[in-house]
Amino acid sequence: MSIAPSSPILVTGCHRSGTTWLASLLAASPGIAYIDEVFNLDHRIPGACAARFPHWYMHLTEESGREYVRPLGRTLGFHFDWADAARTLRTPRRLRRAPASAARFRAARRRRLRPLIKDPLAFFSAEWLAQTFGMQVVVMVRHPGAFAASLKRLDWRFDFHELLDQPALMRDHLAPYRAEIEAFAAQPPPIVDQAGLVWRCVYGTAARLREVHPEWQFVRHEDLSLRPREELEPVCSRLGIPFDDAIAARIAETTAAANPTDAPEGRAHQLRRNSAANVDAWRSRLDAGEVARLRAIVGGELGAFYDDLSW
Repeated sequence: MSIAPSSPILVTGCHRSGTTWLASLLAASPGIAYIDEVFNLDHRIPGACAARFPHWYMHLTEESGREYVRPLGRTLGFHFDWADAARTLRTPRRLRRAPASAARFRAARRRRLRPLIKDPLAFFSAEWLAQTFGMQVVVMVRHPGAFAASLKRLDWRFDFHELLDQPALMRDHLAPYRAEIEAFAAQPPPIVDQAGLVWRCVYGTAARLREVHPEWQFVRHEDLSLRPREELEPVCSRLGIPFDDAIAARIAETTAAANPTDAPEGRAHQLRRNSAANVDAWRSRLDAGEVARLRAIVGGELGAFYDDLSW
């Protein structure tokens, strides 16, 4: 498949899978402009996108996506939406950020930069985004143990009604998991168990999409952490991004052995990590019972990306 050098890029996967880190490495290239999580219901950058989504992990199709084509197209064209910003600027901090965000959009449009959207919450809409806007898709994969440990550290729970309330999503991708999703929605289990089912839903779907879309790229967090340059160079090559000194410097900055292994308590993002040490940090955060339950929930879905020795 021939890809235009200006094709937009989508970096997606499960939340807490390292999408922010991977996107920051790619966006170190001077020809790339980073756009953060427009599918996030909290809409962290008012004005970046006028679209509003009713569900976490929204699944857009040709029919349901029609109303989102224009606002997402404007975002990819770096057209800042001041009306949207005015509706959502509820705090002084966000008010101060709006002019800077608008200026970044103007500069990216003027320089004709290539848009890169980092958004794990767009995963179930990745096919539609690729078909509608010609986006190149990169899916970040992370071991279920590391994913569960990250959610446990932050006490991030998941409401499975967000999936059940999307009939097209349940039909198109999540039908094999319906009974478990319904059970978890009716009586939410501990966070680690929730993480196991979320991981299954996302990466079970990813495994099937990988067969349908050989043009998509799938990057394991562990491989990128242990061999950042060797793993990132082919990703850049397939995306048509020159692997330059800026990207190399960003790798060195975010993976150095002198960096801390863990993020500060309560902090979601900490890009500067001892990436090699971080690979196995989850083993000290989950107890034996949690690991056993997680393995049982993930089950055979693990084999698409990892083997049993990874536990």
